[in-house]
Amino acid sequence: MKRRAFLLSGLATASLLPLAACAAPGGPVQPLAQSGPDLRTVWSRRPAGPLPATGDEGVPLLVTNLGVPAVPSIAGGAAVGNLTGKGAVYLSQELGRPVRTLGARFAFGPGDPLTGSLCLATWTRRPISDTQCHFVIGPHRWIYSVASGTTLTALRDGPVSLPQDGTRFTVSIDLDGGPTAAITLPDGSVETVTDPSIADVRGSVPGWEFFSLGPGAATVLLDESWAS
Repeated sequence: MKRRAFLLSGLATASLLPLAACAAPGGPVQPLAQSGPDLRTVWSRRPAGPLPATGDEGVPLLVTNLGVPAVPSIAGGAAVGNLTGKGAVYLSQELGRPVRTLGARFAFGPGDPLTGSLCLATWTRRPISDTQCHFVIGPHRWIYSVASGTTLTALRDGPVSLPQDGTRFTVSIDLDGGPTAAITLPDGSVETVTDPSIADVRGSVPGWEFFSLGPGAATVLLDESWAS
């Protein structure tokens, strides 16, 4: 397993990991059936301008900046991080119980595919904190990690091929309360990650992160976010 500092959570670092790192044992499992998310915001329906104070369901929205004074907003029919240098912007909400499912509908715009990414996470409290799920996806690669404090431990990663032309994709992650996370990737395939550390932490604060490793990084457009 690879360990790295929290700010290096983008695909530039992830792309250096071996493809078969910590592959999950056994065959794939299907994500847990859900009755529907309790948190859901369709950002593409929001008017251009500042982010709202709450999601569509009325739960307060917390914005956390790391590394740069970026101010996220709604632009071009999506939530955007407005990152111009190395740093991250986190959007998070309190679910009030351990997260079982979280996901996003998103797209990538122009920029370096190795230095811009979207992250889905489940925090134990407001970012940044321990998490059993820190899933990063960029135009060329995804990586699943867990975190203790400010240290990430990468458990598994793999390739994707996502165009940077605004095409919308969906990704979701199911957590069953045990040591396994089931990831439904944009192509519909399901990857599983199994490790005892996934069961050790039960995050109740789902978050969606815009990440940039430096100027010129691929832009991330967040159309929709959900968690239950």
